[in-house]
Amino acid sequence: MKEIFNTKSAAVYVGTYKKYNEGSLFGKWMQLADYADKAEFYKACRQLHKDEDDPEFMFQDWEYIPEGMCEESWISEKVWQLMGVDDDDAVIVMHYCSACSINMDDYEDITDLVDEAKKKFIGCFDSLAELGEAEAECMDIPDFYQRYFDYEAFGRDCAFDYYEDDGYYFDTNR
Repeated sequence: MKEIFNTKSAAVYVGTYKKYNEGSLFGKWMQLADYADKAEFYKACRQLHKDEDDPEFMFQDWEYIPEGMCEESWISEKVWQLMGVDDDDAVIVMHYCSACSINMDDYEDITDLVDEAKKKFIGCFDSLAELGEAEAECMDIPDFYQRYFDYEAFGRDCAFDYYEDDGYYFDTNR
C-alpha cells in the first residue's frame, strides 16, 4: 500500500506562472511542516518570488499530500489541519474519504471527521483471506471446523458489506 500522507515529508514545489511562461522552472521544494498554516506558507512563497510584483504561484509538483488537496494553483487549508492529527489517523481519514466519497471540506472541524473515520474503520488487510480471518475471529467457530473454513471466500462475502480503499475497510453502518 502506498503512503498517501506523511506530515514530516509533505512538500510542494513552488514556482510561478510568469517564470514558467518565460521558460524558467525556478522554484523551491517547500516542506509544509515548516509553516503553521496556509497564510504562513503563502507568505514564504511570496518571499521566495519577491522579484515579481504580484506572483501567481504554480505548484508544479507535490509529495505526500492526499489526492484532491493540492492542484497546480491551489492547496487546501485542510492539509495543515491534517498535520495536527496523528499520521496513522490521518491515513485512515484519507482512505475513508476516498472509499466513501467524502469531501473533507464538508467538515468544519477535522477532529469530527477523524472520530467518524476511526469509528467506521474495520482494519487494513492485504487480502480477502486476511479480512475473512479477522471477521471469523468474531465468531465462535470450533477448532475442529476451522481447518475446513474458506477464509478467502468468507472475506469476499464480508467485503460486500464494506467500503474499501487500497486494503482499508470501513463499515458505514457502525
